[in-house]
Amino acid sequence: MGIDLYGLRLIIKGYLDRQGKTISEFKDNLPGREFAIGFMTRHKENLAVRFCQNIKRVRARVSPSIINDYFNNLEETLRGVPPTHIVNFDETNLSIDPGRCKIITKRGCKYPERVINQTKSAPCLSCLPPQQMVICCHAMCGWFDSRTFTDWLQTVAIPYLEKLDGIKVLIGDNLSSHLSVEVVSLCKENNIRFVFLPGNSTHLTQPLDIAFFRPLKAAWRKVLLEWKRGPGMKEPSVPKSVFPRLFARLINEIDENSSKNIQAGFCKAGIVPLNRNKVLDMIPKEPNEPQAVELNLDNSFCELLREMRYGEPQQQRKTSGKKIPVEAGKSVYYEDTSESNEDPHISLSKDENSSSDLLDFSDKPNEESSKTNDDRKKIYVQKHRRKFVNVAPVQPCDIQKNNWLVSIQKQKSLFQ
Repeated sequence: MGIDLYGLRLIIKGYLDRQGKTISEFKDNLPGREFAIGFMTRHKENLAVRFCQNIKRVRARVSPSIINDYFNNLEETLRGVPPTHIVNFDETNLSIDPGRCKIITKRGCKYPERVINQTKSAPCLSCLPPQQMVICCHAMCGWFDSRTFTDWLQTVAIPYLEKLDGIKVLIGDNLSSHLSVEVVSLCKENNIRFVFLPGNSTHLTQPLDIAFFRPLKAAWRKVLLEWKRGPGMKEPSVPKSVFPRLFARLINEIDENSSKNIQAGFCKAGIVPLNRNKVLDMIPKEPNEPQAVELNLDNSFCELLREMRYGEPQQQRKTSGKKIPVEAGKSVYYEDTSESNEDPHISLSKDENSSSDLLDFSDKPNEESSKTNDDRKKIYVQKHRRKFVNVAPVQPCDIQKNNWLVSIQKQKSLFQ
């Protein structure tokens, strides 16, 4: 749970204070560092010191109950689907920085440097079924949005899945850019079940993150460094005309072990073969009542461990809405997107008392302009958790007919 030697010393101090014991060798009942090291040595069969990876609190809140619900739905979704028809997709970036490495330098040099150009990263989209690999390089820069994902689905995923007979399953993370009415309609037309992973759980359930991206990026740094030592020595970044050749070399570099890594990722994620224990074993177990009695730990310490990992629900900060509330493991249908727009942060709604669907911008007498704001039909635009009233769309102006001034005056009258 992220306890170091100092935390171990505090636990021992708390235990002694609760038992009413005082150790004269300890200052204020707090053992020294040497005692903590000796404690670890005496219990080396059960305890060990390891380097840990830092994860966000939202990822630490992924509990066994969330994983079990996901696999309950996934079991029903994958029933009757062969492993070759299951496809996992994800996005990642290929950095233009080859990274740090050890170099030979004069003894005593504190700040060794290596002169090499570096810049920002280049996103790359990957789509992987269990038995083989399909990779699509999208762009050199920019964010991965809904339009890009729809284009990838139409040009890469669907042409590949059309070659397979029967039901296909497409599994990915639940970013808002992955869900739209067009995407769900395309999947339904092509007999594809569109499935999302649980939120903030890709480090446990995403086959690409588990077993493929790390060797991919290690091979990319090797290819990039060779190019920067040769033809690209003076280039500030990788030109777009050069990147496809480097990307082809990268595919050849990882081709030997890619199939094994992909299958290992699907197996570790518990998808092929279906085994939820593969994921549950990677989540720390919560201490139960018998264990707490056996170790003589009180409930306050157990609650502290739970709070360190899962946090308190009432103190969770509101997110920006980039995740979508779709049940993990189930195939997404049209009903799940009925209330979603292409931009999930913007929602349009009309006044309940309004009788027309659109504001009227046609050429009419100034009877409407004489009405008060309360009598006018209103349109509400909600963006960034704030509601704006009477935000009228700008109408195109026909300059040739010299009526652009009239159009501007009409729109100004709405806000008077």
